Parts: sequence; C-alpha cells; structure tokens
Amino acid sequence: MKTGWWSTGGLRSVGFTLLALLGGLGLVYTSVGAPMAANTWQRLVNPGELSVVHASLEQNCASCHTPVMGVDATKCILCHANEESLLQRQPTAFHADVRECRSCHLEHQGHVRKPTNMDHRALAKIGLSTLPSDGDSLGEAEMVRWNLMNWLEHSEVLVASPLNNPGLAPEEAILNCATCHKNDDRHFELLGQDCAACHATQAWTLPEFQ
Repeated sequence: MKTGWWSTGGLRSVGFTLLALLGGLGLVYTSVGAPMAANTWQRLVNPGELSVVHASLEQNCASCHTPVMGVDATKCILCHANEESLLQRQPTAFHADVRECRSCHLEHQGHVRKPTNMDHRALAKIGLSTLPSDGDSLGEAEMVRWNLMNWLEHSEVLVASPLNNPGLAPEEAILNCATCHKNDDRHFELLGQDCAACHATQAWTLPEFQ
C-alpha cells in the first residue's frame, strides 16, 4: 500500500484541504471581494460622466444597464412613467407611446451636456414599428402600414421633387409636427398644420425668408 501524501488517504486529505481553502476564499469574496470586483468592473467600463440630471446614478450602473443587454429601456420607463412634467405637457406627451429611448437620449457625455439629441427620423421609425396590426391584409391598419412603408421605399424620387421640402428626410416628412409643436405655432394655425411644407427639423427659422 502506498504511503505519504500521494497515497489514497493522503490525496483525500489534500482534496478536503483544498475544498476548505476554496470555501474560505468564497466567503471572503462574498463579504469583501464582490463589492470590490463590482467597483473595479464599473471603473473599467464607464465611458464617461453622466449628465447633471442623472448624476445621482453615477455609481449605480444597474439603474440603466442590464448585463449582456446594455441599456434597458424598461428601466428608463420605470423611472419616468409617472413624470407629469414629461407626459402631460403637449410638446413631450408623445413619450407615453415610445418604448425606445437610446435613439434620442445619450448619456456619459459629461455633466454639462443635456442627455437629449432629438432625432426625428428615429422617432418616425419607432412610430412605424409600433403601428397597430389588425391581422387582415386588407384591413385599415395594414393598409396604413403598407402605404407608409411603400412611400418610404420610393422616397428617393420624392426627395428630388420640387413639391417636397429638401430640408426633410422622408421619414421626417411623415411625422405630424403639430402633435408636438402646436403650442409653438407662430402662425396661429392660419397656414394649416403642414409644418413640413416649409420647416425642417433642425431649426424653426427659415434663412431664405430672412
């Protein structure tokens, strides 16, 4: 029979010792190492400072991010779902029906910069993706969806037309500007609600009329 630490009994003893050590290390990691590892992980992946409005979340990545997925819109909605100043004001009430935030709201750009970069084309695409479907290829909802998608598909020809505003992308042209900007209408609706006939999305002013 073999004797020494390499014997059957010796190997078993060494195995139990290693298990005990690993268990002890696990307890130490759980009580001390895990928070330290989390802090190290956060420092390594943090791409920059948060804006002033989100500064309180600086050390809490999980408030906005989900592992593997990244920024999780459901977490944004959870925080802002009851924000009356956002959902009850005419210019921003459309947020109640939007389920995608990252296209217009960017973070980690520093404390000074606001986390908003309004992208009307993205808003139009989000709207198209959420159009209701009645399941009937000849139904009204499906016809609206088909007509809009077909219009965008052939928009290259439409952009070149003098009847279209060259300052607007096709996706922007399908938006109903008055839904958000009715309160900003300096024409008091005397010129109708087709703002896109003259205005672009980058600025209200029209240099050619100044």
